[in-house]
Amino acid sequence: MARGKEITADKLEALGARRLAELLAELSAVDSVVCKAAKLALAAGQSPTKLLADIDKHIRTIARSKTFIDWDRRKPLVQELENLWTTATGTLVPVDGRAAAEWMVDFLNLSYDFCVVRLLANKYELLTVLNCPNVLLHTNGSKRDLRTQVIERKISSSTRSN
Repeated sequence: MARGKEITADKLEALGARRLAELLAELSAVDSVVCKAAKLALAAGQSPTKLLADIDKHIRTIARSKTFIDWDRRKPLVQELENLWTTATGTLVPVDGRAAAEWMVDFLNLSYDFCVVRLLANKYELLTVLNCPNVLLHTNGSKRDLRTQVIERKISSSTRSN
């Protein structure tokens, strides 16, 4: 980005609260992550109880979800989870540490439960390798097969084939 074109907190502050609110409303209409983050910020402004209720609602919704998340939808989910975590730890901990700690345990259990359920659902596929003794449990063989070519390439500083 060219010098002087960076977006800084001071430049945004100079826009004024009304203009920033309009920009945030526009972004919220297009970006679900921004929308959810704005809703959490609004709930935090009302009361810690409201914030905790909204965070719990998000977590319960995610926990009920059973669909597979494609790679292109992973990033917004990760951003939403990070927003939940930072909002809870940054806003809720100073006000109600006990509620924040209970929520953090629920949050961590969510990921643990998800992993265990997924492992159990796919255990036969994961353990198929044990029924096939000719299949290696590691990839060292394929790495070793390519190693001589890699060493030659490093020595010659070339990627051209001989």
